[in-house]
Amino acid sequence: SRGSSVAPTKTELAVDSLKRQKLAVRTNVQVERQLRLLRPAARVERAHEVPENFYDVTESDLRAMVIKTGRQEEDGMQTKAMRELSRLKAMREYDRAIIRVRLPGGLQLQATFHPQEPVKHILAVVAGSLHARLREQPFHLFISPPHKVLGPANSLVEEGLVPAATVILGWEKPLPPEIVTQVPHQLLTEEVLATLDELSDTSHEAFPRVQSDVSMTDSLASGCLPVLDASEAGQKIESHGQGAGKAAGSGSGKPKWFKR
Repeated sequence: SRGSSVAPTKTELAVDSLKRQKLAVRTNVQVERQLRLLRPAARVERAHEVPENFYDVTESDLRAMVIKTGRQEEDGMQTKAMRELSRLKAMREYDRAIIRVRLPGGLQLQATFHPQEPVKHILAVVAGSLHARLREQPFHLFISPPHKVLGPANSLVEEGLVPAATVILGWEKPLPPEIVTQVPHQLLTEEVLATLDELSDTSHEAFPRVQSDVSMTDSLASGCLPVLDASEAGQKIESHGQGAGKAAGSGSGKPKWFKR
């Protein structure tokens, strides 16, 4: 008797394989951290006036609506495993992720990570950057909106932090008054303060690159992913958007994570 268990389908097996390849935590891979402390530059907000015809429905808008409706009907005919398989196949794999952690007082700590490193590695970098008296206070990382606390054991790509994202430092309980009254610079180590840089709209950063199919196949065949050099030149932030699996070169302007 085979019992009540049901053998997984080929689609479900393919989903499990891609999850291991693209989402699973890999503790044996790291990239050069390139730790920086950023201070947002002062800027003047400008009002952008939108012409009245901006909200008019155009022929291209109608065409996009029809295409979207057709895709939704197709999705309704697919199983959950088939939809997940399609999502995983379309998900791009990046050589690294740029993470900014918003600190008290508006400063931002930036570092690079492998997309499949666990979130606890970000927590470790943050802990190593905080002054000893602040490091003893329990903290976590979250994103908002909507408010979501990041799981330390999850990979960056699982939490949607790839190729780039800004996360926020949160405290498990209110900080003691003697710490709250400190200026932001007094909450960090001297080593981190030495990396302080002005964050401006004209700064150019090497954006994480999409992994080639060949390099990824070779890495998987060898049993592990290589240690990558985060200093390698990639495409510029200004030409990309945010989000795991976001198509390179889609849209224009800085990604949403880059907003300050």
